[in-house]
Amino acid sequence: MCLVLYRSVIVLLGGGGETREAAVYRLAEDMLEKLPPDYKSHEVKERLKRMGHLQPLNIFLKQELDRMQRVISTVRTTLVDLKLAIDGEYFDSGVHNFTCATTRYST
Repeated sequence: MCLVLYRSVIVLLGGGGETREAAVYRLAEDMLEKLPPDYKSHEVKERLKRMGHLQPLNIFLKQELDRMQRVISTVRTTLVDLKLAIDGEYFDSGVHNFTCATTRYST
């Protein structure tokens, strides 16, 4: 069973010719290319004003856009930091954040 799982992981990572680090680096670059650009807050505010920024659904939309922007920024920062770590260029005292996040999902 373990051998089948191991072979499946090797196939997913590129057939064994690519290291784990290279595969993760490649995937991080691919994800960074697919991330949308940051929202331009002044444009969002301007458009919401035209739509009626005090209407309940527009308030909700603004809140959701703000949340989505935080998610996009966090994903972008994490992927860039991951690439730097693979390159050996990442020096941050906030490593505990990554450790806590991975510990939560390792059970």
